[in-house]
Amino acid sequence: MKLLTVRMNDRKGDDTDFVELDIGDVDYINVWHRTKNSYGVPAFHTFYGSYICLCNLGDLGKALKHLGFELMDQSTIINTKNVEQVKSIDNNGSVIKFVSGLKVRIRKHI
Repeated sequence: MKLLTVRMNDRKGDDTDFVELDIGDVDYINVWHRTKNSYGVPAFHTFYGSYICLCNLGDLGKALKHLGFELMDQSTIINTKNVEQVKSIDNNGSVIKFVSGLKVRIRKHI
C-alpha cells in the first residue's frame, strides 16, 4: 500500500516535498505536532526520513495539482477535469457543478 505524504523536514517548496511512501518501509508511526498548540497528525518514520500525511488543503492542493485539482478557496479543492458548469453568484462566490451532478459553493468569484 502506498500513501501520499509530505516531508516532515527539509522542505524545498516544490513537488519534491511530496513522497509516495510504501507502507512497508515505515518503521513506526506516532503523533506529531507542528507547534505545541497545533493539532496532532500521524507521522511516518522510515530509514529514508520522516513524513506526515497530507492533512491540510494547501499541501493536498499542491500535491494533486498535476492531476487537475485546484485549491479554490481555504476550504475547497476541486477536480477541474470533472467540472461541468461554473455559475457566479453576485459578488458572493460561485457554484461549481460537476458531471456527477454534485454541486459545491466556493467563496472565490469566478
